[in-house]
Amino acid sequence: MASALADDDLNPAFTDIFPHFLQWSGADELPDWKLLPAQGGVYALTSTEQQLILLSFGENLRRILQHRWSAAESTEQRTKRADLADITRAIWWTPTFSTFETSLRFLEIAHLFYPQNYRQMVNFGPAWYLTLDLQNRLPHWQATADPQIGRTCCVGPFPIRSTAEELVHGLEDQFDLCRYHHILEQTPHGQACSYAEMGRCPAPCNGSIPLEDYFRQLQVSADFVLQEPPTWLTTLQTRMAAAAQQRAYEQAARLKDQLQNAHRLYNRWKALPRQLGDHRYLVVQRAGTGRSRVRPFFCAVGQIIAGDPVSLKEPRTSVRAKTENEHPPHSLSSAVPDWIRRLQEIPLPNPEEPLLRERMWLLSHFLWKRDTTPGIILQFSELPEPATLATMIREAYSPKPAVAEEPAEPT
Repeated sequence: MASALADDDLNPAFTDIFPHFLQWSGADELPDWKLLPAQGGVYALTSTEQQLILLSFGENLRRILQHRWSAAESTEQRTKRADLADITRAIWWTPTFSTFETSLRFLEIAHLFYPQNYRQMVNFGPAWYLTLDLQNRLPHWQATADPQIGRTCCVGPFPIRSTAEELVHGLEDQFDLCRYHHILEQTPHGQACSYAEMGRCPAPCNGSIPLEDYFRQLQVSADFVLQEPPTWLTTLQTRMAAAAQQRAYEQAARLKDQLQNAHRLYNRWKALPRQLGDHRYLVVQRAGTGRSRVRPFFCAVGQIIAGDPVSLKEPRTSVRAKTENEHPPHSLSSAVPDWIRRLQEIPLPNPEEPLLRERMWLLSHFLWKRDTTPGIILQFSELPEPATLATMIREAYSPKPAVAEEPAEPT
């Protein structure tokens, strides 16, 4: 390997982001592949003029890049891959130790280099939320991929938009809310829709009821989503029983259907965060190439803050420490209580902070497949006692015993 540039000549746009780089002098010289790590990371390829050619990521940089060069050399016809090998003069990289960390670092770096189209470069799509902000002039339930607009309620995440939209329609039916927000914006001069004619909307759009009364109706719907358990279920149960006692059987049947629909709605979100501030997760991933150290990531409303690595092994303790049931410093057992407290104390971010939405999407991507993703991903309300959490983390990174194959049945 030959160094084409002195350190003082290196572009700070790369040195500030990538702690490692590998250079060579010409097209007839190959990189020294042994200098690249056989682990994950985000990498960039640059030209002689230190212009960015490619930004990408992978879980074994040595294998990925060596394969890219080998494929280029064996290509008879000119291809984009072959051209890439010809013009590249440096490889820059920052190491990562888990797919979660790799995806996070790539998102942040891609945003720096490609602010206009970085979203098309990441390997995850949007997450969807059921939201309401009662501080708006004319609030309404929405299915949105931007959770920042859900300052009163922010339920999710959901993997597909139709799920959040179904819940919006369910709440509108449950509480006779306005279905056409563009008509409501014309209040009090709006033209009442067919739902008002059927008695399933109080028509605030044309002034049939004051907006203050309609907002109280919206508040009841928000309480239904936020309360645990919701008093709305008890209210419907009481009304249904009273109607049956008065032999108003048609009314009792309608209330029974409404109660069943309310239960179905409640079951769709009862296990999910329902306010913006509740979207707090502790993610624990590997912090090295082995299984001896882990790193916490504190995920709070689109902020993802990496903590310091911690060894899974407990340091030796003195007789006095064991007697007093104390944990030595820098151990997993002593770190976990600090992790929980830190996650709880992270304040809500500024809504204008970049990447808040995309970081929540990234976390959701891993949350939906956490049963198959290494490590720990837990919502704040799911966190057990510190000692139990420490045990969970150790078990997650303990070698799994080999499963012996059962002998085949004799034929």
